[in-house]
Amino acid sequence: MKLSFGITGIFLITSLSAFAELAVGTVDCGKVQRHYYRADLERKALGEKRDEVKKLVEDEVDPAKALIEEQQKAQKDLQDPSFSEEKKKEIFAEAQKRAVQITEIQRKALGVQQQGNTSLVQSANEANVTLLKEIQDGIAKVAEEKGLHL
Repeated sequence: MKLSFGITGIFLITSLSAFAELAVGTVDCGKVQRHYYRADLERKALGEKRDEVKKLVEDEVDPAKALIEEQQKAQKDLQDPSFSEEKKKEIFAEAQKRAVQITEIQRKALGVQQQGNTSLVQSANEANVTLLKEIQDGIAKVAEEKGLHL
């Protein structure tokens, strides 16, 4: 038992003496990431891409706006007592067709939005990985220049 304790004690002393020779530096990674010049460029690029996705979705939804207005008019017409039952049936049939069109437009717009959001997330992740690698490489270079071990 003393032998194993002695070996452990020697190992501990050797390890501590190795640590005494290490040159250690610290980095505020959060601050570096916030103030890294490329981070702003990537944020702006993602903002522009987000705006493009928003415009694409709006372009998909725009045709539905006129159809919705027609639906609102049809709803008023259905309550108008001056229209005959035959005319009301006609208005109702047209309203049903428009409802299908509106649903299709909404479904398509949702697909465009989901694709855009997926693309945004992927772009953000790729940019983040690239920036972190650049920052880590920069930190490693500075550490090497200053003779830091850790």
